[in-house]
Amino acid sequence: MTDAVHPSRPAPSPLFGDPRDAAFSAMLRTLEMAALLTIMLILSSAPMGMIIKLQGGASPLLPLSWAAIWGAALALVLLRPQSTLNGALASWPLLLLLLWAYASISWSVSAQDSLIQSVTVTAGAVGAFAAAGIYSWRRMIEIALWMYAGLAVFTVLLALGMPSLGVMQETHIGAWAGPWIEKNSTGRHMAIAITFAMARFAHDPKTRISSGVLAFLFLAVLLLSTSKTALLTAILGVGMVIAVWIIRRGAALALVALYGGLIVAVAAGAAAFIFREQLVQLMGRDLTLTGRTDIWESVWWRIKERPILGYGFEAFWEGDNPTAPYNWVVQQAGFRPNNAHSSWLELWLMLGLPGLILQGAYMLWGLIAAVLTLMRSNGAYLALPYLLTTLLASNVESLLFSPSALEWFFVVMITSKCVIDWRKSG
Repeated sequence: MTDAVHPSRPAPSPLFGDPRDAAFSAMLRTLEMAALLTIMLILSSAPMGMIIKLQGGASPLLPLSWAAIWGAALALVLLRPQSTLNGALASWPLLLLLLWAYASISWSVSAQDSLIQSVTVTAGAVGAFAAAGIYSWRRMIEIALWMYAGLAVFTVLLALGMPSLGVMQETHIGAWAGPWIEKNSTGRHMAIAITFAMARFAHDPKTRISSGVLAFLFLAVLLLSTSKTALLTAILGVGMVIAVWIIRRGAALALVALYGGLIVAVAAGAAAFIFREQLVQLMGRDLTLTGRTDIWESVWWRIKERPILGYGFEAFWEGDNPTAPYNWVVQQAGFRPNNAHSSWLELWLMLGLPGLILQGAYMLWGLIAAVLTLMRSNGAYLALPYLLTTLLASNVESLLFSPSALEWFFVVMITSKCVIDWRKSG
């Protein structure tokens, strides 16, 4: 299956207006793009990070960012209801998880926070559904790439022109952070951008020069952020794009790639285990993964107190009450984390065992759809590499089913698009 455009096939009609009218169609596309970019930019955390830097602390504008995501999602539903519905139906396991998040309001330790964040994570998902239903793989990749290109250029200008804002001054002195609060966020987003750029490089030979230039820009910013974990993620992402390219060349090369990949994976795993202390030191970490193991241990004790229902969606880490649940983790870990630093522990903590199972089922649904479209769609260059690298990162970062993570937005967008392609191909 290809991403060919069919001019004779009319676009799904919005709730109002005639899509055959050229002026209206242009306005419609502009509004769609504006709504989608609003959601993606806010979820990248770059705008809010910049505001926090300028104000020197927490910003009262955070609720406005939630409202902007809600409004943009509503606009997409009104502009392209059928396309958004198609994307949602393609991700039906996620709809069950969303319903469970709303149900958790009834037992949440902070019902207000659970309600607000349930609406916000739904709005982000709606944006991803709409993107998958409206755009081709090529267009989706390009939208993300040009957004990241703008953020990368802004990071360069900020770091060189206003280093007090663009370069870290207290910890990790000299590392580029750009509009983000800390350098690891900068590196993580540049690693995602590199994977998107290389997927575009493989997807369309005509874009290889521009894709290569963008990849170089993203890599430069990543290296200047000094985030070693992000560099490893980028290497894995690019390696998986290359693996997909080899597999799509034919059965013989696919077999060689499979055996070669297994050998490399086993060798890398053995080396990582034998030289684990040296490896974590090389990455600027320790065997506690910069305190993560302490967080995981204390979070696990909290999970065992509410293993079935959890504490409510996005409710555990909220509140200023000294008896709030997160204070137990603070006392045991010795510092205040913002999350569990593990998507799976976070889901279990928030939504209990049913939430954990539903999240696992949705990730499996996405991976199966990505595998089934491997030989049918050029979107495979992005789908499998991105989903697999995000799945790996989810073990040490709280990325999945998050109302404030662009990584999760891309998971939903890619999963929905894979299923839509799979259904179209029969």
